[in-house]
Amino acid sequence: MKSFFLVFIAVLTFNTLLGQQTTAELQQNLQLYEEFLDNSEFRKSISADNAVFYDDTLVLYLKICYNSPDSNYYAWKKLNETLLRDKNYNLSEFLFFSASNIFKQEPSKLYVFIFDTYNPLEPYLFKVIINYVNQNVLVLEEIETKSGISQINMIFNDLSDRYIEIQNGDDLRNRKEIYEFISAWSVRYFSKITKKQNQSENNNLSQIVVHSVDNEVFKFEVIGLRNEVLKEKESAWISSVISWTTGLPKESRNPTEYLKFEIQYVGIGANQFKLNCKIDGKYGLRNDVNWSTMRNMEPQFSIYLQEYTDVFLDQLKDALVEK
Repeated sequence: MKSFFLVFIAVLTFNTLLGQQTTAELQQNLQLYEEFLDNSEFRKSISADNAVFYDDTLVLYLKICYNSPDSNYYAWKKLNETLLRDKNYNLSEFLFFSASNIFKQEPSKLYVFIFDTYNPLEPYLFKVIINYVNQNVLVLEEIETKSGISQINMIFNDLSDRYIEIQNGDDLRNRKEIYEFISAWSVRYFSKITKKQNQSENNNLSQIVVHSVDNEVFKFEVIGLRNEVLKEKESAWISSVISWTTGLPKESRNPTEYLKFEIQYVGIGANQFKLNCKIDGKYGLRNDVNWSTMRNMEPQFSIYLQEYTDVFLDQLKDALVEK
């Protein structure tokens, strides 16, 4: 089986037919995927190696950045454990759906490979193949190592912990004052968005819920948004992803969005502080604003939530600096 698979890779390597994307577009998307990994919690552990079309099917080749099959396998297991613990979904789904979104590739025509070697003349000792069948991400793992699993030192970015640093916060002297400022700014920021949306759609679904500024972590929620994280310019693609992953009709465009924000103040010196930010998002059918019945944006839309968090933090930082 192994020798057949290696021959299969070798044959495909010399008989590649470019799909719908041009070579330039394919390389650009590969770079975008690499940048996405660099901005994720796995930037020290996983990188993109290549992307190739075979007819209309895309194969994305990834690699784990350690120096032996044993270490790679251990890293793969630890990365999965971390993501399951902190986000309640697995690494395969995260890598697969992120690739589907960035390359705009239908899940049924996408494979993600993770091998310790892509040289057809060398036997692989660690292999993961990820594909998609009947609305499920399927993972084939195969490991053949000469020794036991090696312990390695792994570095994780704190999951979904994105942050900003403020160097001259003279007018904001303590955590409560900072949270009060963020609370007022967030209400103004999202009120403009929800007011415009409610007027254009003639409904009052959108609302902002602010929690106490006295807690260690400041929390607020924005309910009933549209085209905020799941962007309007991507609506056709997003509706297709929703259809592929849920079985819902493709007409389910512009789903309702429900966002929960957590912001934590960390003092780092005189008049200096850091704000860690986590945004959890769900989406539902039109007019669905019940958190318990809505669907998680991750992992299907992890890339959009990551981009949105960065944009939100940039605007918050500008507001704090200008204060």
